Amino acid sequence: MKQIRILLADDHHRKRRGLRLLIESQPEFSVVAEASDGRQAVQQAEAMLPDVAVMDICHAPILSGIEAAST
Repeated sequence: MKQIRILLADDHHRKRRGLRLLIESQPEFSVVAEASDGRQAVQQAEAMLPDVAVMDICHAPILSGIEAAST
């Protein structure tokens, strides 16, 4: 079975950690990258080519999730 590769982007470490634990408790999902701001999310998406990006769309430093998604 192919795993769905996920990028997590949120400026709060604890939220990312909790999401990672929840997501990786399911065998069909794998978190392949994390980012603490929109710019890192874009860089990680380009480098890791995830299937899905789970992003905080508000209040991210440097580049918001909405801005990163439109890049």
